[in-house]
Amino acid sequence: MNVLHRRVHFLKTAASDIKVGAVTMSSRYVVGRVLKLVPASLDAVVECGPGDGVLTRALLKRLSPRGKMVAIEANGEFIKILRAVHDPRCKVVHGKAEDILLHAKKQGIRRANLVVASIPFSFLKPTERLEFVRDSYKLLAPHGQLIIFQFRPLLRVPLKKVFGAASVSWE
Repeated sequence: MNVLHRRVHFLKTAASDIKVGAVTMSSRYVVGRVLKLVPASLDAVVECGPGDGVLTRALLKRLSPRGKMVAIEANGEFIKILRAVHDPRCKVVHGKAEDILLHAKKQGIRRANLVVASIPFSFLKPTERLEFVRDSYKLLAPHGQLIIFQFRPLLRVPLKKVFGAASVSWE
């Protein structure tokens, strides 16, 4: 499927599910920016809200041969697309990002060196946003990273509470 067809399919999927927070797939610029922030080799990755998997595929290129990745997606149409990736290192889970610890543990990840989230945090209550950040922190290995990309700065307060400091940038 070419890029235009993928974008149209993403838009149709997003329009049919009010819980999808994006109207288009992540751009190559966003993917490139995320990749600049992560190590060249990853051992354990948890991605929340991978959508159609544009970032998932890029992260798999950085995942070590014995690495593990869990992609947690709530939308059934995106689950179908993600399952077509066919990489045994990546387990696609149909579920909620709020259950990140449970999903990671079930897939054998106790500590992740990267957690990436692209979910509609505006749909969560402030307490749920804080809990997601806390659970992500618990899941991270020493020197692990949590990368969240979204349009609104809803997580500044939870990030500051849990991590103490966070850098924010725009792409």
